[in-house]
This record gives sequence, C-alpha cells and structure tokens, in this order.
Amino acid sequence: MLQQTKLCIAAVAGILSHCLVFIRNEHHIQAPQLFRFFLLLSLFLFIGEARLWALSDSGQAAKTSALIVLSYAASLFTSIAVYRAFFHKLRKFPGPTGARVSKFWHVGKLLGRPNFKVLDELHQQYGDFVRTGEPFPPARNQQSSSHRKLLGPNEISIRSPSAMAEINGPGSRCTKAPFYDLLLPRTSIITTRNKTLHDQRRRIWDYGFGAKALNQYEPQVDHYASLLTSAISQRLGAPMDVTSWFHYFSFDLMGQLSFGKSFNMLATGERHFAIDLMRDGLTLLGLFTPTPWLARIGFSIPGVASGWKSMFVWSDAQMRERIDREDDGENNDITSWLINASRENNSLEADRSWLNGDAFGIIIAGSDTTATTLAMLFYHLALDPCQISKIRAELVQLDAKPDARALQTLPHLNGAINETLRLHPPVPSNGLRESPPDGITIASTFIPGSTVLCLPVYSLHRLASCFERPLEFIPERWYSKPELVHDKGAFAPFNQGRFGCVGKNLALMEVRAVTAALLNRYDLEFAPGMGKGEGVERDMGDQFTATPGKLELVFSERVRKGEV
Repeated sequence: MLQQTKLCIAAVAGILSHCLVFIRNEHHIQAPQLFRFFLLLSLFLFIGEARLWALSDSGQAAKTSALIVLSYAASLFTSIAVYRAFFHKLRKFPGPTGARVSKFWHVGKLLGRPNFKVLDELHQQYGDFVRTGEPFPPARNQQSSSHRKLLGPNEISIRSPSAMAEINGPGSRCTKAPFYDLLLPRTSIITTRNKTLHDQRRRIWDYGFGAKALNQYEPQVDHYASLLTSAISQRLGAPMDVTSWFHYFSFDLMGQLSFGKSFNMLATGERHFAIDLMRDGLTLLGLFTPTPWLARIGFSIPGVASGWKSMFVWSDAQMRERIDREDDGENNDITSWLINASRENNSLEADRSWLNGDAFGIIIAGSDTTATTLAMLFYHLALDPCQISKIRAELVQLDAKPDARALQTLPHLNGAINETLRLHPPVPSNGLRESPPDGITIASTFIPGSTVLCLPVYSLHRLASCFERPLEFIPERWYSKPELVHDKGAFAPFNQGRFGCVGKNLALMEVRAVTAALLNRYDLEFAPGMGKGEGVERDMGDQFTATPGKLELVFSERVRKGEV
C-alpha cells in the first residue's frame, strides 16, 4: 500500500512538472543541469529507500526507487504527449503524428537521412506548412511574462516563396531560435540571438567584407587557387577526390584569413587534425539539430564530442596567438578588422569571447560552404562538358589571369554558380527563426507567436511554381532565359536581411577564381568506376552546412583547338 502511494505521488509530480515548469519558457540552456539534478535525485531516492529497508535488501530498494522514477517519467511524458497532440496551439497544422508528440521522431529520421531530405519529403506529403515539433518552447527569456505562453512541440516548416522576405527580410521581426544557443557561453555574430548585439557586431563585420577589404583579400584568394592548381598538376591522370581537395583549399584560405596562417593542407595533401576535430562535433550537431536541449546534454558529458571541445581549445589558442602577433596595422585579413575595432574601443579583453567565437565561425561558415559549392559545381560540369565550353568561351575574352571584377561580368560562369547554389544550397535546411510574440502571417496563414520557423531552401529552390524545370541544371535561366525563373525572391542561398551571409561576396570570389583557374588549364572527367559521380549528391549530409559525398575526377592538361 505504501509503495502504491509513492507511485501515485510520483505520477502526480510528473504531471505537475509538465504543467507548472516544462510547458513554459525555455529550458534547453539549463538541460545539462536538469539532467544532473534528475540523476542526483534518483540517487538520493535510492539511498532513502535503502534506509527504509534497513539496508537489508538493496535489490528491493533499487526496484522500488526505479518504479518511482518510471512512474514520474511515464506521467510526465504522457502529459506532454496528450497536450501536444490535442491542446497545442499548432494542433491544426498537418504533420506526422510522431513529430507532434516528440522531436525524438525527427532525430530518429536523421539517423538514416539528412535533414533537408527529411523536410522535403514531409513537404511533399503534407504541403507547404508542416508541423515538425520542438521539445522545448522558444519564448525568449527577456520577454515579459504575458508572452510566456503554454507551448510544446513548437516548430513549423514552411515551403513558401513569400516566407523568405517575411521571415528573413529587412523589416522582419523574427529572431533566431534556441538552436543558436548550442555553443553558449561561447558566442559570435552567427550564434547570438540578441538583435542589438548582432547589429553592433554586424557593422564591424561589414567593414571586413566591404569592397576595400575584398580587394585586399583577392591576392590571397588567387594564391591559394594557384596552390590548388599546382597540386592538381602533380596528380594529372590519377583520380582525385575533389571533395576533399576543395575543402583543403577553403580551409587553408580561411585559416589564413582567420588566424593569419594556413592549415597547409594543399601543400601536404593531408587533412589537418583540427578539421577532424571539428567534424566530430558537427556530426553530433547535425543529428541533434531538432533537439538543442539534448545536444547541450551531450556536449556536457565528459568524453562526448571530445574532438569538438578540443577544436575550441585549439581555435582559442590560434586567436590568442593572432592577437599577440604584431603586424603593420593594416587590415589584411578578416580578424584584423575585428581585433582592431576592439583595440580602438579599448575592449580587447572584454571582447575575447566574441573574437574566439567569430574566428571559429569564420572557419566553419566560410570554408564548408565554399567547398560544397565547388564540389557540386564541378559535378555538374563533369556531367555536361558543354557547360565547360560555354564558360571557356567567356574566359578567352579576358586576360590570361582575369581579376575578380572581370569574372563578375561573365554571365554563364555566374549562371552556373547560381544554378549550383539553387540545386545544392550550402545551408540546405536554413537557419531556424522564431516568430514575434504576437505572431506572423505568411502566405495568408497565421503562425502563432513564439513559434520556431524553419524555411528549408533546398525545398524552396526546387519548387516548380518558382523555377521552370526545377530539377534541371540550366545556367541560362539567370541571364538569357529569365522566363525560367518565376519568382526570384525564392532564391536565397545566402539568406536575406540582417541575418544574411556577410561573407557572400568573398565566397563567390573564391568559387569564381578556382573555377576559372582550373578550367583555363585542365580538362576533367569522372574517374573510372565512379559512374556519373552520383555519390557526391546521394551521400550529401546535413550538419547545419551541407557535406557532399566523395567526388573523384581525373584532370588532364587542356587540349586547345589547333593543338595536338
């Protein structure tokens, strides 16, 4: 009888925990502490039961305490499931039953498929608005209590061209979602959810990516493009995994622009250990993107994602070395703009966490995205050599070594890059946003306040209502056949508005420079046994940024007309 009473009390406690605590406000940041508290409470419960049993039957004590814990957990999750399925504010939106109840459904799907494909399949089945869930509510901590509403699985994935401007446009009142708190207490312009701090930081970054800065970076871009060209010249006729080599190029360049020194992967042909450390964390990050609270628990456990944590330590050390190194006072890399701005404001020490976070963000966002675009562009060029001929016909009209400004004027080159970005956006699931407290109307559909909004550009870029023959690679749609683009607003590989990619122009400069350098000098084809290179697209992953599969190409010295 006493045991039944305890179980009933535990069950009531589970329901009250949901109704009074977990149904309100954010808890993902405190998830590690809550997890440890739950484990500690379970231990104390066992000790208490052991004392009641006078330490004579530890097995019975363990059984009783386990039943009490299970009773609490069962009632807590039953209460959550019932509320989310039948009483939640998003209950009228279509979506899988499992996603309505728990984000674990979504995580389970990601065990076998990348997130952008999971979302695309959901949209094909349920339409343009799909409820995909969110275990903890995204109401901002600084909001007044009137906005701290009863929430739950709180995410809507939207496939509507008008949503891009309404969610990410200059006048949007949407903010970043809890996902961006994953790296706290580390912060950066990419992860901060505070609009004021973001805008202040963005003004500094804008100087680092303005026309003057890009002119200063161009020689370094050309230098690393030349290193890549030289590496290929040493491997002519042999299969090359260009997915890896494009990563070597982009990471080496971003190392130079972040820390003032290269990773030297183009020279050695070997992956730098720091990249493996980063991949360790991105794998976990990609899997648990739907559950930021679970990712934070994972990151807090010793031994889990140890490489990721080591990468932070290494990155911080590189930034410390970069700050301490004397230079000529010129802003010749991205971090110099950030460091000098802090020095001018006498806030170098106070800004250390920002500088560390921003440098780490440059490495990830500035390298993965460029490498992915290059891999997918050369995949399409190898599939259709006619595209190479058209680009070469433009290049032949330029100087032997065209500069960045000249490459900007080539319609087919830039059309091919745009088509690559359309079919294979480097951030395919896009960043998660949060609707304003009073809600937002998108495509005549009202979305309640404090709802997490997902806008998967992979799906949006392939809408037939926005792009004629959406699955085909047609560079001409961007210059000579504009009728093939029905809605230009749907094209947003770099996002839009205040949260748009600040490094967009640098990334495009890199892609143009590498493409021109390689096509001017080499012919290329798929390596024997690679078929048509299907693996690069088939094995594409989604770790916030896209991670293409292996693409092996064989390069040979270009045979020009009239040459033997």
